[in-house]
Amino acid sequence: MWALALTLPGWGAGCGASGAGTRAGAAGPRPAAAPSPLLVFDGSGHSSMGRLALAAAAARAVYVGEEHSNPHHHAIQLRVLEEVYGRDHSLAIGLEMVQRPFQPALDRWGRGELGEDALQDALEWKTRWGFDWALYAPIFRFAQTHKIPLVALNARRELTKRIAKVGVDALNPAEKAEMPELVLDDADHRAMVVEMMGGHHGTSDPASFDRMYAAQVTWDETMADSVARWLARADAPRRIVVLAGEGHVQHGLGIPKRAARRGIAPFVTVLPAAREEVTDLVQAGAADYVVSW
Repeated sequence: MWALALTLPGWGAGCGASGAGTRAGAAGPRPAAAPSPLLVFDGSGHSSMGRLALAAAAARAVYVGEEHSNPHHHAIQLRVLEEVYGRDHSLAIGLEMVQRPFQPALDRWGRGELGEDALQDALEWKTRWGFDWALYAPIFRFAQTHKIPLVALNARRELTKRIAKVGVDALNPAEKAEMPELVLDDADHRAMVVEMMGGHHGTSDPASFDRMYAAQVTWDETMADSVARWLARADAPRRIVVLAGEGHVQHGLGIPKRAARRGIAPFVTVLPAAREEVTDLVQAGAADYVVSW
């Protein structure tokens, strides 16, 4: 989720939330089966899931966006995972939803040592992520069934909240030790964040915005760093499929290009979309592939 959501009420659309979203424990949408065939588009127009999978097979990283509370988006993420796995079993799944310190819980899930309720407790899912577990459960089950490693990508929430409050320079030595390399002068990324915030937060309180923007970049850079570290392991798979809010994927500006700076290239970006959203996304070049139901 976008780090800026930590301090700005109502912020969330850029991260992939639809309104306030459906939080864990609340009655809400359940995952919908992705229709078959899905409609797939690339920059030249109509494409296919087969072409997407071929492109993914040539990539080190595949980034699939989401609106966190949209069941169709999660169904499409699972379909993409199935297609990529069907062509090459050598992959990991990177999760924005899980913060780095909780990797051991994902490992235990992968070994079959935790049930779903115990996994949610171990991940502190309800408080650290909060969106309906049922939307994500099929992906976790798919990974466990096929013995696909799950990777905790995200920065600790406490760290990004602290940056949004006091800024990077005011962090204590222990907090600074957690920090990845930051690139804060990407004009395109900054403009995208300002636009997603309604186009005004960047000027109304520049110092506050700079802190919140640094928190956002810390989130993206940490996930990019996690991707690069995982793929540098001696036992690394050939690629990773990253599941993250659409704001972290659009135009490659959030995680993908920051991971590419660390050597993780080529990459492919994918955005799920309702039919009426497809034309705008394709014309804007928001992703390499747009998949619609």
